[in-house]
Amino acid sequence: MLAFDGSYARDSTALVFATIADRPHVQLVQAWERPRSDPSWRVPRGEVIDAIYKALERFDVAEFAPDPFGWHHEIEELEVELGDVVVVFPTNKTTLMGPAAKTFLEDAKDELFTIDGTEPMLRHLGNCIGKSYRIGSEEYVVPVKASSDSPDKIDVAIAAIVAYARAKHHALHPPVKRLPFTAV
Repeated sequence: MLAFDGSYARDSTALVFATIADRPHVQLVQAWERPRSDPSWRVPRGEVIDAIYKALERFDVAEFAPDPFGWHHEIEELEVELGDVVVVFPTNKTTLMGPAAKTFLEDAKDELFTIDGTEPMLRHLGNCIGKSYRIGSEEYVVPVKASSDSPDKIDVAIAAIVAYARAKHHALHPPVKRLPFTAV
């Protein structure tokens, strides 16, 4: 399970992988962060796309779940090329991110998965602030930055949440293997 949370300039971009297993492992593939001292920095889009292709080759990817915000053109091209492997996950949709974040937090408390413990992963998770939303009768806490202009990034955390949620979905709903049709 490969997840992507991208940005254009002011933020960071992250590519995270999660295993589909009884006890999944979530690991950072790569992150690109704007240095605090460089306001003109831009995400190296070509490098990011290359990293996505390398990750698709390196891992057995059941699904690639990118957040398309700011990357619509690139994601559309990947959808055309890769087909059903690409399942867009707009992280600004509370109806998607709320349940994903809830699952991640509950399962983290119960130690149902592991994370790689890299500095960016831990820092981004630590930078998350919970914002409550109500969807019908359910209340969800969605991770956000302390403020929209905060230099503290959370993109690795967002990609980790998406990767884990989609890996768990695939573990609970494995593909059905159909027997070939035989005429009698």
